Amino acid sequence: MGIYVHVPNLAGLEILEPALADPFDTPVRPINDILRFNPKSTLEQRVQVRGIVAMFRPGSAIFIQDQATSLYVSTAQTVPWLEPGDQVDIVGFPVVGPYTPELHDAIYRRTGKASVPVPIPLTPINALKGEVQNFHFRNHNAELIRVRGRLMGSATNEGDRALLLQNGNVVFEARFPENGRADTFATLMEGSQLEVTGVATIELDENGVPNTFRLLLRSPADVVVLQLPPWWNLQRTAALVAVLLLAIFGALAWAALLRRRVRSATEVIRATLESTADGILVTDRQGKIVTLNRKFAEMWNAPDAPVSWKNGSQFLKVALGQLQDPRQFMREVLKEFASNANVSQDVIELHDGRVFERHSEPQILEGKNIGRVWSFRNITDLRRSERELRKSEAALRAAKEAAESANSAKSAFLATMSHEIRTPMNGILGMTELVLDTELTPDQRESLTLVRLSAEALLSIINDILDFSKIEANKLEMEAIPFDLRQTLGDALNTLRLRAEQKNVRLTYHVQPDVPETVVGDPGRVRQVALNLIGNAIKFTEHGAAIRAGDESHLHLSVKGTGIGIANDKQKVIFRVLFPGRQFHGPPLWRNGLGTCHLFTIGGKNERAHLGGKCVERWQHIPFHLQTQGFAAGPVGKQRSDAKPADAGSRSASSGKPP
Repeated sequence: MGIYVHVPNLAGLEILEPALADPFDTPVRPINDILRFNPKSTLEQRVQVRGIVAMFRPGSAIFIQDQATSLYVSTAQTVPWLEPGDQVDIVGFPVVGPYTPELHDAIYRRTGKASVPVPIPLTPINALKGEVQNFHFRNHNAELIRVRGRLMGSATNEGDRALLLQNGNVVFEARFPENGRADTFATLMEGSQLEVTGVATIELDENGVPNTFRLLLRSPADVVVLQLPPWWNLQRTAALVAVLLLAIFGALAWAALLRRRVRSATEVIRATLESTADGILVTDRQGKIVTLNRKFAEMWNAPDAPVSWKNGSQFLKVALGQLQDPRQFMREVLKEFASNANVSQDVIELHDGRVFERHSEPQILEGKNIGRVWSFRNITDLRRSERELRKSEAALRAAKEAAESANSAKSAFLATMSHEIRTPMNGILGMTELVLDTELTPDQRESLTLVRLSAEALLSIINDILDFSKIEANKLEMEAIPFDLRQTLGDALNTLRLRAEQKNVRLTYHVQPDVPETVVGDPGRVRQVALNLIGNAIKFTEHGAAIRAGDESHLHLSVKGTGIGIANDKQKVIFRVLFPGRQFHGPPLWRNGLGTCHLFTIGGKNERAHLGGKCVERWQHIPFHLQTQGFAAGPVGKQRSDAKPADAGSRSASSGKPP
């Protein structure tokens, strides 16, 4: 207990006994004598003790001991740094601690070096309660001791790591210094047997009785793992028991689920057997009835069969009396039971006029024959329907002939309309190409391009459909009208000029001087053949295409170029489709070369030329009657109306860039 006295100035103070100039001039007293009564001193005076450092916590505490006992010293001093084993002199005020005497507000100085204090091996109960040595009671508060215990857990609070240990009924803590590395013990496993060394601090309850103690550790080396915890601990055992219980309950639940599934599957099979239109009978290898459906019982006029029948002999007694040929039926049954793999199917007739189709095959389970399955189907109505069907065949044949006649009429109509549909479409394509060659706005060019593409697609579809219809109707014939050959060829090539330019292919045509200006023939077929030949040549040719007109009695169309050609094994198929009833003999090699040409023979002939295994030229001969004589040559799409015989010679016009 103390008081504060306020004085106005130092004049109000009187020094009765001056303090020592050096606190360490105070006489040294033994540690166990600092609280002993001395008439020459009081508790208000400082005392000096001497001992060996067991633990040092800078700015907090020093634990020292001498040969007799130990002492807890509270100090705020941090230097010099002390190590275990240092000999020190300490001056401080003695106080009565919770369990043993203590020094507070102490100062220290290091005076030398001694041996590091040896920890006292104790049991936790002796460390807590103390022990009697040489008829004197000795407590171990503030002493360096060593105890063992099993790790029960740990806790970390702001870097301060505490280990909770137990030995017998005593539970105690081992605490690491606040400025130490608390994560050092993070890898310790609960249940490990540890040996810890540290300074004991005993705590009292409200009655002043020791109830627990703590060990203040100096370094991680103060904790030694004596034994790792066994794998089978309480938690794992409880977990295993829980897993086993769950497994047992799961197995029971699974068994119940399987029973329900089996019951459900059995009901599904039974419902399936009952819903089928066939009579089903299943027997084992000994002929005992395993199951049958009600349809089977109804077919054999035995409504109580599913309940009363137990073996196959009961079925035979009922069945043989209804069959027209029971002996044949028995022979088949015996043959089937004698052969495990025998599958049979036959027809049996009954006295009442009914006809059954019988099918029997072995029942195989996991590769073993476990019985047979019999199915009976009533086909009486089917037999009756077959007889009625034969009566209606004549009517069906007549309807078929009528349909074929209607189809022929349709083909004839389509073939008749071919010329009227294709001719204006070619004109649309040609004029669209001419307009595209002029200066147009982007929107106009895009619209006209779509018109051209749509017209080309439509023309291709119309050509294929109508021409094949004409071929089917045997009406693919040539007209005999006068027309300007050069203008027809020019118009045809003009529609292909843009395609040649887009592929950077040179398109050139030559009109020989001896070709008349006007001929009698079919201009539409000339245009079609030219477009097919040259269009396909442009499609499959990278460079080099030409067309020319030949002698005065035949129009000689020739296309030269390079392309993928038609494989030799495909030529007969192509020309057999295009020319029904005509034998086509193609060249021995045609796997590379001239571009493929989709063409029609119209009164002339088709030929090819070869060079080194590659087709380099294809031409078409078309017969014509001469109308006039004249010689001319001009560019694609242009008509030379002023040509004269004096202009004899070969002229050419080209479109696109040279290859």
